[in-house]
Amino acid sequence: MSDKDITTRPDTPPGPPASSAVPAALPLEAGDYLAELDALEISDAQKRELLEILWSIMSEFVRIGFEMDVCTAVFGDDFSLFAADSAGVDSPSTPNTETQ
Repeated sequence: MSDKDITTRPDTPPGPPASSAVPAALPLEAGDYLAELDALEISDAQKRELLEILWSIMSEFVRIGFEMDVCTAVFGDDFSLFAADSAGVDSPSTPNTETQ
């Protein structure tokens, strides 16, 4: 699947503009994790390959997460963090004008 397949699906809203800052991918330090795979009884080369594959998958999920506008995807284009009826919520930090 290419990046184009992910970003052009009709049921997925477009992500933020291309100029938004997406963190650089972290390098895989495979040596830090080789011992975790000892129970698999595979060669070190196979362990490294497995770790590279898993790292690639996890990195893509992170990249996609930074590119997706999650609120719009879940709530639609009309979603507002500050709803019009939020003034009716009592809070110790904001005075309730209805009871004063």
